[in-house]
Amino acid sequence: MNVPLVCDYGSGFSKVGFSGTEAPQAVFPTILGKLRHDNLLVGMEEEDWFIGDEAQKRRGELSLQYPVSRATITNWDDMEKIWHHSFYQVLCIAPEQHPLMVTEPSSNPMSSKEKMSQ
Repeated sequence: MNVPLVCDYGSGFSKVGFSGTEAPQAVFPTILGKLRHDNLLVGMEEEDWFIGDEAQKRRGELSLQYPVSRATITNWDDMEKIWHHSFYQVLCIAPEQHPLMVTEPSSNPMSSKEKMSQ
């Protein structure tokens, strides 16, 4: 079995890494941003979403989203983008090949716990 992943997605920062290490492999802001204006140059490609540090760097030209508020996921579609970024861009792994532990507040409603486990 592969090494378990440990993920803590907070309102301010996401911390992701592998079990058994002293510190997370990556810490990045739990934000994502979309360009405020579509690119008007024909043939010019732009990323649709910027996540974490990249969103922070380009915050002046982006419409920012914060999918976690007070330790609770408030926008599931945006959170899925953060998860995808964590696994494929940051950790460079296929999440289905690793056991996964995600932290959550004890006061998290059962509906959120069920949705996250899907």
